[in-house]
Amino acid sequence: MSLCEVYDDKLDAKYLHELFEIVQVDLKYRACNIANPTTWPYGMTGSHKLFGSRIFFRQNFNRIDYLDNKNSQKFFDLFDFLCNLTNRTLYLDRIDVNLQHTGCNGTLHQDSAPWDEQHRTMMVFPNPVWEKEWGGQFQLFDKEGNELLEEYDYVPGRIIIFPSHLAHRGLGPLQEYVYRYSIVFGVRQADPTLTNF
Repeated sequence: MSLCEVYDDKLDAKYLHELFEIVQVDLKYRACNIANPTTWPYGMTGSHKLFGSRIFFRQNFNRIDYLDNKNSQKFFDLFDFLCNLTNRTLYLDRIDVNLQHTGCNGTLHQDSAPWDEQHRTMMVFPNPVWEKEWGGQFQLFDKEGNELLEEYDYVPGRIIIFPSHLAHRGLGPLQEYVYRYSIVFGVRQADPTLTNF
């Protein structure tokens, strides 16, 4: 049984081009997406950095620490679509967009604590054009990062939902001057009494 839910051909090509225009042109990327943060309160130290653009971040139920007012609506609309697609009511913790270039393979990391099995990561591949030989695969490992459990090709519009506590990474593109974008939604059940995600 697969640990990931994978959805293809759910987003219109026109929509992907509109979304790609935002992630490619409108967003500002910084080497500030820090994986596995080990310091508090800003999480400035961790295992590695990716080029990223934060759209939304919630510290807790009552505190939103960051909101990109200019670009957020398109991403909130996409999140609503993902909730409808999966027939789930979800609590949104964060929205980030990652950017990888040739040679920029992600280091194994987890999006939640190793013991936290309630969080999920919903990831969307917004590039409207991608050739298989460009690489860019997504890899899911066990929580210790020792065993590759699943691997998925980068496919335009592909949606992958996976347990956030498992180690994972995205491989950078093999083709020069091609950029691999991923939109990441950190979520959990809106009702904490539910045990089946």
